[in-house]
Amino acid sequence: MYSKIIVMGVSGTGKTTIGKLLSANTKATYIEADAYHPAVNIEKMANGIALNDDDRWPWLDALCDAINAVEGPVIASCSALKEVYREYIKQKIGHYQLVYLHGTKDIIHKRMAARQGHYMNADMLQSQLDTLQPPEKCIAIDIENDINHIVEKITKLMDTKYEIGLLGLGVMGKSLARNMANKGIPVMAYNLPFAGEENVVNNFISQYGSDTLQGAADLPQFILALKQPRLILLMITAGKAVDDTIELLIPHLSPGDMIIDAGNTYFADTNRRYDYLKNKGMHFIGMGVSGGEEGALIGPSIMPAGDDDAKERLLPILKKICAAADGIPCVNWFGHGGGGHFVKMIHNGIEYADMQLISEAYAILKYGLQMNNDAIANHFETYKKTPHNSYLIDITIDVLRKKINGKAIIDNILDVAGHKGTGVWTSTTSLELGVAAPTIVAAMNQRILSAQKALRTEQGTELGQVETTIELSDFDGALLFSRLIALTEGLHILTTAGKKYDWNYSLRDILQTWRGGCIIRSDMLLTIMESLDGNDALAHLFESPSFN
Repeated sequence: MYSKIIVMGVSGTGKTTIGKLLSANTKATYIEADAYHPAVNIEKMANGIALNDDDRWPWLDALCDAINAVEGPVIASCSALKEVYREYIKQKIGHYQLVYLHGTKDIIHKRMAARQGHYMNADMLQSQLDTLQPPEKCIAIDIENDINHIVEKITKLMDTKYEIGLLGLGVMGKSLARNMANKGIPVMAYNLPFAGEENVVNNFISQYGSDTLQGAADLPQFILALKQPRLILLMITAGKAVDDTIELLIPHLSPGDMIIDAGNTYFADTNRRYDYLKNKGMHFIGMGVSGGEEGALIGPSIMPAGDDDAKERLLPILKKICAAADGIPCVNWFGHGGGGHFVKMIHNGIEYADMQLISEAYAILKYGLQMNNDAIANHFETYKKTPHNSYLIDITIDVLRKKINGKAIIDNILDVAGHKGTGVWTSTTSLELGVAAPTIVAAMNQRILSAQKALRTEQGTELGQVETTIELSDFDGALLFSRLIALTEGLHILTTAGKKYDWNYSLRDILQTWRGGCIIRSDMLLTIMESLDGNDALAHLFESPSFN
């Protein structure tokens, strides 16, 4: 339960009654704010004179002193009509949970009129409503409901402990939060209030909030709402932001708590953070996530790594939200430290290579065999019944057929590609490990060259038509061979790194994880799994007779 709770609303909403009942239910100390009004305030209100700000500051100071004097949980009933009052209280007592009681003017007026011996008469209601600034960050309760129902609802909301906290409500964070909530996993969401992002949480919860998905008003509320030991999933930009957020969280955390970084983080940074938090008695999980916005919502491919204790707590949750292939979850545990982020890094390196190969295949068909976009799309359609069948081929077909105002969009796309760093890391890591990955490295080089548009335009020559007599069957076989080679290069890097860093993952688990939800999912992965011949210890797939 929250350690400090303030029940607010205009006079007549039942603050005192509900506050006392909540106190009885929770064994928290009850404080009635009206008891701290100086005599001059009570006299003014009894004479029908509304209080002003100067009247309220001494009263709020006395109230805050009383709350701070309590050892243990406390519940206070207080009008706190203006946002400035509520912020002032927060500065004085620290974080608190606000319960806002609201109702129609008619109902409140009738209740005020029925009270006996209260110094504030019903005629004062309008002045309170004029002063009221309804809060946005609160538990809002309509007083039209039965009083016991109201107390039960508030108690339930306050006692709820969320299974996981998600910090970072960008596109992927929002989708992953909704995915977990849709699978029955209670999620508390939060977004650091950077300039321009102050209303991100409120806007998200107003659209998608439910019994299993709520948002925190600030960091202390976010932390307090989580089941212990706490699971905190970071969906933020890789790099310094992760280190800064870790430092922001540490003072609020306890030994055994877990921070999960689901960004595209460099595995060496994850190794460092893993050791740093381990020395503090906490867990750090580096977790690769592939599938984009849609995958995050309906089921991504997930690649975590960390301590065995963390695995026991986190893996069952991940199995509920990940994709599946042939009924098998597309998530596995990939050792400790940076193992999960390493697997995701290699995934991205393979992705770059596969995209480059498909684009070169398109160029050969278009400029070598003079096939138009629809013909190329139709030819790629035949791949659906072959090992070529894959997500990247599917979206290539969609792009080739996409038209705007009757014109093919592919012919109007600028031939410039960027990258997020994972392709560069894959290339440099392969060299550092002494593993040849020429297809992956070449694909990275082509991305870099593509970005040098001005230089290519100035120094290059127009390709024009290139005559070729290649048979389509030979072309299809060469493309499949090249795509498989890119995969074997990535798996060779993974095998070598797994031994160096003692990650103890298996190629079969990696391939199964990639079979659903992720960008490189394809039937080729099943072909390779079958080629392992039950031997995960192969140094290279070329050692497999069935693969050869």
